[in-house]
Amino acid sequence: MVEAALADAARTLSPLDDVVVDTVAAETISPEHSVLADERLKYLRAAVEALPEKMRYVVEEIYFGGRTVKELAEELGSTHAAVSQQRAEGIRLMRDGLSAHYADDPGQSFEPQSRITARRRHDYLSTLATATLGGITRSFSSPDAALNRAV
Repeated sequence: MVEAALADAARTLSPLDDVVVDTVAAETISPEHSVLADERLKYLRAAVEALPEKMRYVVEEIYFGGRTVKELAEELGSTHAAVSQQRAEGIRLMRDGLSAHYADDPGQSFEPQSRITARRRHDYLSTLATATLGGITRSFSSPDAALNRAV
């Protein structure tokens, strides 16, 4: 009888670590991740706002306004291809900005994706660097270092 009770007790006990991991681990994001997510969102907004006027309008209307390329082409009196090209170039330019100023790996080399002139890219990256200066997760290197690599 004693042996049966011990066997039963051993079968129902589990290490405390197993139980704690299943019941204590939270699915919510940590304060650190929350700050990073907020900063990334602010940086993305700044990247859109720093786009040249026509690109910014196209990107905002398509991605935030829910409009189609066809609708914008009709409104702007342009071709579908031209509006689509503006949208794609705006996305590439924002990728350049995010890569130059907000790379996950600060040692990563910067390779521009945008097809605009080096001068226009430099102007965009300068505007973006100024708008986002002081972000707490950004590296402490000078914004000019990334700009010089981008030109």
